[in-house]
Amino acid sequence: MKTNHLIIAFALCAFQPLAHISAQTSSSFSGISSDSAIQIIDQNIPEAEEISVTYYDYYVIGRTNGDFFYLHSHPYFMGKPETHKLALGLDVTQFTRDAEYFLPETKGYTAVGAFVTPTLKYNPMEIISLEAGAQVLGIAGDDHRLHAKPVIRITYQPNEWLKLIGGTIYGNLNHSLYEPMYDFDRFFYNNQEDGFQIRINKDWEHLNITSDTWLNWENFLEPGEAEQEKFTIGSSNRFKFGSETKKMFQIPLDIIGTHRGGQFTALQDTSLETLFNICTGVDWAINTHWRVTALAFGFKNNSNEIYTHFKDGYGLYPIVSFYDKNYSLSAGYWYGNGFIGARGSHLFMSVSKYDPAFTQKERNMITGKWFYQHGIFGMEAQAYYDLKESKMDFSFGLYLRFNHDFKLIDRDI
Repeated sequence: MKTNHLIIAFALCAFQPLAHISAQTSSSFSGISSDSAIQIIDQNIPEAEEISVTYYDYYVIGRTNGDFFYLHSHPYFMGKPETHKLALGLDVTQFTRDAEYFLPETKGYTAVGAFVTPTLKYNPMEIISLEAGAQVLGIAGDDHRLHAKPVIRITYQPNEWLKLIGGTIYGNLNHSLYEPMYDFDRFFYNNQEDGFQIRINKDWEHLNITSDTWLNWENFLEPGEAEQEKFTIGSSNRFKFGSETKKMFQIPLDIIGTHRGGQFTALQDTSLETLFNICTGVDWAINTHWRVTALAFGFKNNSNEIYTHFKDGYGLYPIVSFYDKNYSLSAGYWYGNGFIGARGSHLFMSVSKYDPAFTQKERNMITGKWFYQHGIFGMEAQAYYDLKESKMDFSFGLYLRFNHDFKLIDRDI
Protein backbone atom coordinates (compact mmCIF):
# COMPACT_ATOMS: atom_id res chain seq x y z
CA MET A 1 0.00 0.00 0.00
CA LYS A 2 2.77 2.42 0.94
CA THR A 3 4.61 1.56 -2.26
CA ASN A 4 1.55 2.55 -4.30
CA HIS A 5 1.43 5.91 -2.56
CA LEU A 6 5.08 6.53 -3.30
CA ILE A 7 4.55 5.69 -6.97
CA ILE A 8 1.53 8.00 -7.25
CA ALA A 9 3.35 10.83 -5.47
CA PHE A 10 6.51 10.88 -7.48
CA ALA A 11 4.92 10.03 -10.83
CA LEU A 12 3.32 13.47 -10.69
CA CYS A 13 6.80 14.98 -10.64
CA ALA A 14 8.06 13.24 -13.76
CA PHE A 15 5.54 14.28 -16.40
CA GLN A 16 8.09 16.19 -18.51
CA PRO A 17 11.86 16.07 -18.99
CA LEU A 18 13.95 18.82 -17.46
CA ALA A 19 14.73 21.48 -20.06
CA HIS A 20 17.43 24.09 -20.37
CA ILE A 21 16.64 27.21 -18.38
CA SER A 22 16.73 30.60 -20.03
CA ALA A 23 18.20 33.66 -18.37
CA GLN A 24 14.71 34.79 -17.36
CA THR A 25 14.12 31.66 -15.32
CA SER A 26 16.43 32.88 -12.59
CA SER A 27 13.54 35.11 -11.50
CA SER A 28 11.82 32.00 -10.20
CA PHE A 29 14.48 31.37 -7.58
CA SER A 30 15.16 33.19 -4.35
CA GLY A 31 18.52 34.83 -3.87
CA ILE A 32 19.29 36.09 -7.39
CA SER A 33 21.53 39.12 -7.72
CA SER A 34 19.99 42.53 -7.08
CA ASP A 35 20.85 43.69 -10.62
CA SER A 36 18.89 40.79 -12.15
CA ALA A 37 15.96 41.42 -9.82
CA ILE A 38 15.82 45.11 -10.71
CA GLN A 39 15.95 44.26 -14.43
CA ILE A 40 13.04 41.84 -14.10
CA ILE A 41 10.99 44.40 -12.17
CA ASP A 42 11.68 47.14 -14.71
CA GLN A 43 10.64 44.88 -17.61
CA ASN A 44 7.42 43.61 -16.09
CA ILE A 45 6.17 46.33 -13.74
CA PRO A 46 6.56 49.93 -14.87
CA GLU A 47 5.09 51.32 -11.64
CA ALA A 48 7.40 49.25 -9.39
CA GLU A 49 9.15 52.35 -7.99
CA GLU A 50 6.12 53.15 -5.84
CA ILE A 51 6.01 49.85 -3.91
CA SER A 52 9.18 48.07 -4.90
CA VAL A 53 9.39 45.74 -1.91
CA THR A 54 6.01 44.16 -2.58
CA TYR A 55 6.73 43.65 -6.26
CA TYR A 56 10.23 42.32 -5.63
CA ASP A 57 8.75 39.66 -3.37
CA TYR A 58 5.98 38.73 -5.76
CA TYR A 59 8.05 38.29 -8.89
CA VAL A 60 11.30 36.98 -7.44
CA ILE A 61 11.34 35.64 -3.90
CA GLY A 62 7.93 34.11 -3.45
CA ARG A 63 8.17 31.51 -6.18
CA THR A 64 10.27 29.30 -3.93
CA ASN A 65 6.97 27.74 -2.82
CA GLY A 66 3.27 27.95 -3.56
CA ASP A 67 2.22 30.11 -0.64
CA PHE A 68 0.79 33.59 -1.00
CA PHE A 69 4.05 35.48 -1.46
CA TYR A 70 2.14 38.68 -2.27
CA LEU A 71 1.75 39.07 1.52
CA HIS A 72 5.47 38.81 2.30
CA SER A 73 6.96 41.97 3.77
CA HIS A 74 10.73 41.51 3.55
CA PRO A 75 12.81 40.15 0.64
CA TYR A 76 16.34 38.78 0.74
CA PHE A 77 17.63 41.91 -0.97
CA MET A 78 20.82 42.88 0.89
CA GLY A 79 21.41 46.42 -0.38
CA LYS A 80 22.94 48.99 1.96
CA PRO A 81 20.49 51.61 3.31
CA GLU A 82 21.13 55.34 3.24
CA THR A 83 22.70 56.64 6.44
CA HIS A 84 21.36 59.36 8.73
CA LYS A 85 17.93 59.28 7.11
CA LEU A 86 14.65 59.30 9.01
CA ALA A 87 11.67 57.64 7.33
CA LEU A 88 8.10 56.63 8.10
CA GLY A 89 7.42 53.05 7.07
CA LEU A 90 3.80 52.24 6.33
CA ASP A 91 2.68 48.63 5.78
CA VAL A 92 -1.07 48.17 5.30
CA THR A 93 -2.89 44.95 4.43
CA GLN A 94 -6.68 44.83 4.08
CA PHE A 95 -8.09 41.32 3.86
CA THR A 96 -11.36 39.53 3.24
CA ARG A 97 -10.83 35.86 4.00
CA ASP A 98 -13.36 33.00 3.94
CA ALA A 99 -12.16 29.52 4.91
CA GLU A 100 -14.83 26.85 4.40
CA TYR A 101 -13.27 23.93 6.28
CA PHE A 102 -15.59 20.99 7.02
CA LEU A 103 -13.21 18.05 7.35
CA PRO A 104 -12.74 16.82 10.94
CA GLU A 105 -9.10 17.95 11.07
CA THR A 106 -9.99 21.65 11.58
CA LYS A 107 -12.75 24.27 11.33
CA GLY A 108 -13.20 27.26 9.06
CA TYR A 109 -13.76 30.96 9.70
CA THR A 110 -14.67 34.21 7.95
CA ALA A 111 -12.84 37.44 8.71
CA VAL A 112 -12.73 40.94 7.23
CA GLY A 113 -10.14 43.33 8.61
CA ALA A 114 -6.84 45.12 8.21
CA PHE A 115 -3.30 45.17 9.54
CA VAL A 116 -1.74 48.64 9.80
CA THR A 117 1.94 48.82 10.77
CA PRO A 118 3.42 52.35 10.95
CA THR A 119 7.08 52.54 12.04
CA LEU A 120 9.80 55.14 12.31
CA LYS A 121 13.05 54.01 10.67
CA TYR A 122 16.49 55.46 11.22
CA ASN A 123 19.90 54.33 9.94
CA PRO A 124 22.69 55.77 12.10
CA MET A 125 25.22 54.00 9.87
CA GLU A 126 25.19 51.69 6.84
CA ILE A 127 25.38 48.50 8.87
CA ILE A 128 22.76 49.39 11.52
CA SER A 129 19.05 50.09 11.15
CA LEU A 130 16.63 51.00 13.96
CA GLU A 131 12.85 50.74 13.75
CA ALA A 132 10.01 51.34 16.21
CA GLY A 133 6.24 51.46 15.85
CA ALA A 134 3.18 49.28 16.26
CA GLN A 135 1.10 46.71 14.46
CA VAL A 136 -2.64 47.32 14.77
CA LEU A 137 -5.25 44.75 13.74
CA GLY A 138 -8.87 45.74 13.29
CA ILE A 139 -11.62 43.19 12.59
CA ALA A 140 -14.97 44.19 11.05
CA GLY A 141 -17.80 43.42 13.47
CA ASP A 142 -15.46 43.77 16.45
CA ASP A 143 -15.57 47.57 16.58
CA HIS A 144 -15.18 47.92 20.34
CA ARG A 145 -11.49 46.91 20.35
CA LEU A 146 -8.29 46.97 18.36
CA HIS A 147 -5.48 44.46 18.71
CA ALA A 148 -2.18 46.34 19.00
CA LYS A 149 1.37 45.08 19.47
CA PRO A 150 4.61 47.09 19.63
CA VAL A 151 7.13 46.72 16.81
CA ILE A 152 10.76 47.22 17.87
CA ARG A 153 13.51 46.07 15.53
CA ILE A 154 17.27 46.49 15.29
CA THR A 155 19.09 45.20 12.20
CA TYR A 156 22.83 44.64 11.89
CA GLN A 157 24.29 43.93 8.45
CA PRO A 158 28.08 43.57 8.73
CA ASN A 159 28.50 42.57 5.06
CA GLU A 160 26.52 42.13 1.86
CA TRP A 161 25.38 38.54 2.52
CA LEU A 162 24.57 38.46 6.27
CA LYS A 163 21.82 40.21 8.22
CA LEU A 164 21.05 39.88 11.95
CA ILE A 165 17.63 41.02 13.20
CA GLY A 166 16.58 41.38 16.82
CA GLY A 167 13.18 42.26 18.29
CA THR A 168 10.23 42.01 15.90
CA ILE A 169 11.56 39.66 13.23
CA TYR A 170 10.42 39.25 9.62
CA GLY A 171 8.36 36.19 10.41
CA ASN A 172 5.20 34.38 9.41
CA LEU A 173 4.97 33.93 5.61
CA ASN A 174 8.40 35.54 5.19
CA HIS A 175 9.94 32.25 6.30
CA SER A 176 8.83 30.75 2.93
CA LEU A 177 7.82 27.46 4.52
CA TYR A 178 5.50 25.00 2.83
CA GLU A 179 1.95 24.68 4.13
CA PRO A 180 2.28 21.33 5.98
CA MET A 181 5.00 22.97 8.09
CA TYR A 182 3.53 26.47 8.40
CA ASP A 183 -0.18 27.25 8.29
CA PHE A 184 -1.13 29.97 5.80
CA ASP A 185 -3.95 31.02 8.16
CA ARG A 186 -1.42 31.99 10.84
CA PHE A 187 -1.00 35.21 8.85
CA PHE A 188 -4.41 36.25 10.20
CA TYR A 189 -4.52 34.85 13.73
CA ASN A 190 -0.84 34.87 14.77
CA ASN A 191 0.87 37.38 12.54
CA GLN A 192 3.71 38.92 14.54
CA GLU A 193 6.86 37.12 15.72
CA ASP A 194 9.42 38.45 18.19
CA GLY A 195 12.88 37.10 18.96
CA PHE A 196 16.08 36.84 16.93
CA GLN A 197 16.71 36.14 13.23
CA ILE A 198 19.69 35.41 10.98
CA ARG A 199 19.27 35.87 7.21
CA ILE A 200 21.88 34.85 4.64
CA ASN A 201 22.04 35.36 0.89
CA LYS A 202 25.37 34.06 -0.45
CA ASP A 203 26.45 33.56 -4.07
CA TRP A 204 29.14 31.31 -5.52
CA GLU A 205 29.80 30.53 -9.21
CA HIS A 206 27.18 27.79 -9.55
CA LEU A 207 25.55 27.86 -6.14
CA ASN A 208 23.35 30.33 -4.29
CA ILE A 209 22.24 29.85 -0.69
CA THR A 210 19.44 31.72 1.03
CA SER A 211 18.86 30.96 4.70
CA ASP A 212 16.45 32.21 7.34
CA THR A 213 17.08 30.98 10.89
CA TRP A 214 15.03 32.33 13.77
CA LEU A 215 13.77 32.10 17.34
CA ASN A 216 10.19 33.21 18.04
CA TRP A 217 9.54 33.54 21.78
CA GLU A 218 5.79 33.11 22.23
CA ASN A 219 5.16 33.07 25.99
CA PHE A 220 7.42 34.41 28.76
CA LEU A 221 7.02 32.72 32.13
CA GLU A 222 7.34 34.40 35.53
CA PRO A 223 7.90 32.16 38.57
CA GLY A 224 4.60 30.95 40.01
CA GLU A 225 2.44 31.73 36.96
CA ALA A 226 -0.13 29.13 35.94
CA GLU A 227 1.16 29.03 32.37
CA GLN A 228 3.93 27.41 30.36
CA GLU A 229 6.94 28.76 28.54
CA LYS A 230 6.54 28.47 24.76
CA PHE A 231 8.84 29.18 21.83
CA THR A 232 9.52 28.14 18.24
CA ILE A 233 12.87 27.74 16.52
CA GLY A 234 13.26 27.24 12.79
CA SER A 235 15.52 27.36 9.77
CA SER A 236 14.36 27.74 6.15
CA ASN A 237 17.08 27.15 3.55
CA ARG A 238 17.26 27.04 -0.24
CA PHE A 239 20.27 25.69 -2.17
CA LYS A 240 20.10 26.74 -5.83
CA PHE A 241 22.37 24.96 -8.32
CA GLY A 242 23.21 25.96 -11.87
CA SER A 243 23.55 29.19 -13.79
CA GLU A 244 21.55 31.18 -16.31
CA THR A 245 22.88 29.06 -19.19
CA LYS A 246 22.52 25.65 -17.51
CA LYS A 247 19.78 23.56 -16.02
CA MET A 248 18.69 24.93 -12.68
CA PHE A 249 17.12 23.36 -9.64
CA GLN A 250 17.04 23.99 -5.93
CA ILE A 251 16.92 21.87 -2.80
CA PRO A 252 14.89 23.10 0.18
CA LEU A 253 15.88 22.15 3.70
CA ASP A 254 13.48 23.36 6.39
CA ILE A 255 13.41 22.57 10.11
CA ILE A 256 10.97 23.71 12.80
CA GLY A 257 10.99 22.86 16.50
CA THR A 258 8.47 23.88 19.15
CA HIS A 259 8.87 23.65 22.91
CA ARG A 260 6.35 23.91 25.73
CA GLY A 261 7.55 23.72 29.33
CA GLY A 262 9.13 25.91 32.01
CA GLN A 263 10.66 25.21 35.42
CA PHE A 264 8.66 27.83 37.34
CA THR A 265 5.11 27.06 36.26
CA ALA A 266 2.46 26.76 38.97
CA LEU A 267 0.50 24.26 36.91
CA GLN A 268 0.24 20.88 38.62
CA ASP A 269 -1.05 18.85 35.67
CA THR A 270 1.35 19.72 32.87
CA SER A 271 4.15 18.26 30.81
CA LEU A 272 7.20 19.19 28.80
CA GLU A 273 6.77 18.79 25.07
CA THR A 274 9.22 19.21 22.19
CA LEU A 275 8.12 18.58 18.60
CA PHE A 276 10.18 18.71 15.39
CA ASN A 277 9.35 18.88 11.68
CA ILE A 278 11.71 18.65 8.72
CA CYS A 279 11.20 19.12 4.99
CA THR A 280 13.43 18.50 1.99
CA GLY A 281 13.10 17.55 -1.66
CA VAL A 282 13.87 18.84 -5.13
CA ASP A 283 12.42 21.86 -6.94
CA TRP A 284 12.85 22.12 -10.73
CA ALA A 285 12.17 25.21 -12.85
CA ILE A 286 11.43 23.51 -16.16
CA ASN A 287 11.07 26.81 -18.03
CA THR A 288 9.88 30.36 -17.35
CA HIS A 289 6.34 29.15 -16.56
CA TRP A 290 6.41 25.56 -15.31
CA ARG A 291 7.77 24.26 -12.04
CA VAL A 292 7.78 20.79 -10.48
CA THR A 293 8.40 20.24 -6.79
CA ALA A 294 8.76 16.92 -4.90
CA LEU A 295 8.75 17.28 -1.12
CA ALA A 296 9.16 14.88 1.80
CA PHE A 297 8.17 15.88 5.36
CA GLY A 298 9.02 14.30 8.68
CA PHE A 299 7.56 14.58 12.19
CA LYS A 300 9.16 13.57 15.49
CA ASN A 301 7.94 13.96 19.08
CA ASN A 302 11.16 14.29 21.04
CA SER A 303 9.55 14.57 24.49
CA ASN A 304 10.35 12.27 27.41
CA GLU A 305 6.66 11.45 27.73
CA ILE A 306 4.59 11.20 24.54
CA TYR A 307 1.15 12.83 24.64
CA THR A 308 0.54 13.14 20.91
CA HIS A 309 -1.29 10.30 19.14
CA PHE A 310 1.79 9.52 17.04
CA LYS A 311 5.42 9.58 18.09
CA ASP A 312 6.65 10.12 14.53
CA GLY A 313 5.32 10.28 11.01
CA TYR A 314 5.95 11.53 7.49
CA GLY A 315 4.31 13.08 4.44
CA LEU A 316 4.92 13.23 0.68
CA TYR A 317 3.82 16.23 -1.36
CA PRO A 318 4.55 16.53 -5.11
CA ILE A 319 3.36 19.79 -6.70
CA VAL A 320 3.08 20.99 -10.30
CA SER A 321 2.90 24.78 -10.73
CA PHE A 322 2.34 27.24 -13.56
CA TYR A 323 3.37 30.90 -13.29
CA ASP A 324 2.49 33.87 -15.43
CA LYS A 325 3.06 37.58 -14.93
CA ASN A 326 0.10 38.17 -12.62
CA TYR A 327 -1.09 34.75 -11.48
CA SER A 328 -0.05 31.25 -10.52
CA LEU A 329 -1.76 27.86 -10.55
CA SER A 330 -0.67 24.72 -8.73
CA ALA A 331 -1.91 21.18 -8.16
CA GLY A 332 -0.54 18.69 -5.66
CA TYR A 333 -1.09 15.31 -4.04
CA TRP A 334 -0.60 14.87 -0.29
CA TYR A 335 0.02 11.54 1.39
CA GLY A 336 0.45 11.68 5.16
CA ASN A 337 1.18 8.86 7.58
CA GLY A 338 1.00 9.84 11.24
CA PHE A 339 2.10 13.36 10.32
CA ILE A 340 1.70 16.24 12.77
CA GLY A 341 2.89 19.75 11.91
CA ALA A 342 3.90 21.69 15.00
CA ARG A 343 3.05 24.97 13.23
CA GLY A 344 1.57 23.55 10.04
CA SER A 345 -1.93 23.56 8.60
CA HIS A 346 -4.25 21.02 10.24
CA LEU A 347 -5.67 20.31 6.78
CA PHE A 348 -2.57 18.14 6.23
CA MET A 349 -2.39 16.47 9.62
CA SER A 350 -3.41 13.07 10.93
CA VAL A 351 -5.02 14.60 14.05
CA SER A 352 -7.72 17.19 14.66
CA LYS A 353 -7.15 20.68 16.01
CA TYR A 354 -10.42 20.72 17.97
CA ASP A 355 -11.17 17.05 18.73
CA PRO A 356 -8.40 15.45 20.85
CA ALA A 357 -9.84 11.96 20.28
CA PHE A 358 -9.85 12.11 16.47
CA THR A 359 -7.08 10.47 14.43
CA GLN A 360 -6.70 9.46 10.80
CA LYS A 361 -3.22 8.04 10.41
CA GLU A 362 -3.23 7.82 6.60
CA ARG A 363 -4.25 10.93 4.69
CA ASN A 364 -4.79 11.14 0.92
CA MET A 365 -5.59 14.59 -0.42
CA ILE A 366 -5.48 16.55 -3.68
CA THR A 367 -4.75 20.27 -3.46
CA GLY A 368 -5.33 23.07 -5.94
CA LYS A 369 -4.29 26.72 -5.55
CA TRP A 370 -4.79 29.88 -7.60
CA PHE A 371 -3.19 33.26 -6.80
CA TYR A 372 -3.63 36.53 -8.71
CA GLN A 373 -2.00 39.91 -8.15
CA HIS A 374 -2.22 43.23 -9.96
CA GLY A 375 -0.77 46.37 -8.41
CA ILE A 376 -1.82 46.48 -4.76
CA PHE A 377 -4.74 44.06 -5.33
CA GLY A 378 -4.56 40.32 -4.74
CA MET A 379 -6.92 37.33 -4.90
CA GLU A 380 -6.56 33.68 -3.93
CA ALA A 381 -8.61 30.48 -4.05
CA GLN A 382 -7.49 27.17 -2.55
CA ALA A 383 -9.10 23.71 -2.52
CA TYR A 384 -8.32 20.53 -0.55
CA TYR A 385 -10.12 17.33 -1.61
CA ASP A 386 -9.87 14.43 0.85
CA LEU A 387 -9.93 11.17 -1.15
CA LYS A 388 -10.92 9.01 1.82
CA GLU A 389 -13.76 11.26 3.03
CA SER A 390 -14.77 12.30 -0.52
CA LYS A 391 -15.16 15.85 0.76
CA MET A 392 -13.58 19.15 -0.21
CA ASP A 393 -12.50 22.06 1.93
CA PHE A 394 -11.84 25.37 0.22
CA SER A 395 -10.99 29.00 0.90
CA PHE A 396 -10.76 32.28 -0.95
CA GLY A 397 -9.62 35.79 -0.19
CA LEU A 398 -9.38 39.36 -1.46
CA TYR A 399 -6.51 41.63 -0.44
CA LEU A 400 -5.21 45.17 -0.80
CA ARG A 401 -1.55 45.61 0.14
CA PHE A 402 0.55 48.77 0.41
CA ASN A 403 4.13 48.85 1.70
CA HIS A 404 6.32 51.93 1.34
CA ASP A 405 8.84 54.12 3.18
CA PHE A 406 8.30 57.89 3.22
CA LYS A 407 11.36 60.04 3.86
CA LEU A 408 10.74 62.53 6.65
CA ILE A 409 14.19 64.13 6.65
CA ASP A 410 16.33 63.94 3.53
CA ARG A 411 19.54 65.21 5.08
CA ASP A 412 21.97 64.36 7.86
CA ILE A 413 20.54 64.75 11.35
